[in-house]
Amino acid sequence: MAALAGRAGKFFRQPPKLCRLTLTAALLAAFGLHQYRAWQEDSAEGPSLPSNVELVMHELTATRSAAGALQWRLSARQAGQTMHEDSTLLEGVHMLLKDRQGKEIVITADSGTLLAHGDAVSAQSNVEILLPDATRLYTEALVYDAGRDLITSTDPVRIDAGKIQTTGMGMQIELSKRRFTLQDRVRAVAQP
Repeated sequence: MAALAGRAGKFFRQPPKLCRLTLTAALLAAFGLHQYRAWQEDSAEGPSLPSNVELVMHELTATRSAAGALQWRLSARQAGQTMHEDSTLLEGVHMLLKDRQGKEIVITADSGTLLAHGDAVSAQSNVEILLPDATRLYTEALVYDAGRDLITSTDPVRIDAGKIQTTGMGMQIELSKRRFTLQDRVRAVAQP
C-alpha cells in the first residue's frame, strides 16, 4: 500500500506538466483545424472574377458537324465574350457552309455574332455571300439558322450573277432545298 501511495504521490505531483502539455497540444490542434477549414472554404469557392471580365480570342476557328458531316466552319480575326453572355461577338468573319449536296457557300463580313452551341450566326456590315455557281450576294446583315439550314436577311440585297444584276429587299436561302428567294421590291438588269 505504501508503494501505491508513493506512486500516487509522484503522479499527483506532476499534473502541472501534464496539464500544460495537454493544453498546448489542444491549442495547436484547434489552431490547425481553424486554418484547415479556412483553406478548405477558400478552395471550394475557387477564384472569383468580376462580371465585366471579357475573354478575347484572336484568330478563332470553330466548326459544327451534323450527322458526322461538316455543317459549317467559322473563322474570325477576333472574338470576344463577357462572362454572363451566351453569344460571342466576332470581327473579321469568314464562314464556310455546306449544303445537302456538299457544295460550299462562303459568307464574309466585318462583324458577327455566334450564339451558344452554334445554333445561329449573324453577320453584319459588308456582308458578302459566294454561292457555288460563283453568284455573289451583298447585304448589310443576315442570320444563318443552323437548325433550319436557312439564311435570311431583311436588308436590301444585291446579286451579281454574270451579266445579270438583281436587287431586292429581304432574302431567304434554303440550303437543304438549294432555293433562293428575294422577298420584296425585286428588280433585275441584264447587261448585253
